[in-house]
Amino acid sequence: MTDSQSAPSSDAARRWARRGGRLGGRRDRWPPEREARSLRARMERRYPLAVREITIGERRFAITVVADPDQVLLEMERGIAHAGRDEPRWQPYWAESWESAIGLGTRLIERRLDGAKVLDLGCGIGLAGTVAASQGADVFFADAAPPALLFARWNAWPWRDRIRAARVDWQRDTLGESFDRILGADIVYDRHDWEHLDRFWRRHLTPGGSVLVGEPSRSGSNAFPSWMADRGWHCSGSEVVVEHRPRRIRIWDLSIEARRAGEGR
Repeated sequence: MTDSQSAPSSDAARRWARRGGRLGGRRDRWPPEREARSLRARMERRYPLAVREITIGERRFAITVVADPDQVLLEMERGIAHAGRDEPRWQPYWAESWESAIGLGTRLIERRLDGAKVLDLGCGIGLAGTVAASQGADVFFADAAPPALLFARWNAWPWRDRIRAARVDWQRDTLGESFDRILGADIVYDRHDWEHLDRFWRRHLTPGGSVLVGEPSRSGSNAFPSWMADRGWHCSGSEVVVEHRPRRIRIWDLSIEARRAGEGR
């Protein structure tokens, strides 16, 4: 995906998903080494990079991040000024390695996911989805910010045969497929998004599937489980301790009766 592409329409998102979330043409036929060099070069042209060693369970993941996330904010502000907009096309939060993704990874590393279809929604740099891929899942990275998808693909590169990536707006896009598990790290902080997420999850969850949400104990999200329960979701909660973080990460596991899962379609 080129950085200049606009968000796909629902039809475009479905076509993108069906063909694997990959660019067509010559690049699909590149050897993996050349494709990796191209991907890395695209990241380096935009941002200075750093590598964080993140331990989850007994596994260590080398996660490439933006060395200075404030640069992403400055880039967004320049884009708004250049385009004469009041609002950005996408938010800069993707550039952070959020502890909520580590919390989700801690839960995912405990289970085998061989062959499971997993959607990492609002994936950012792709940590949660990368852990899922390492456990055998087929992972679809989705984010509204095109640069985030570069980082997600790079960080999951060892499992590249099992990953796809596409720009997705959960307020209006439909992917035309369903998933056994949908992940969301720190995506419920804005209450205005809850209704959109409820509808998107219903459209894209397989019968018997579940949504796993990681949330850093923000007071504004306290009402989220009861809000979802009022709409027919079953929500069970747990907490994960993340190193060097005083407050625990809340993990919410959401499921819904099969007969109600498609009500948002």
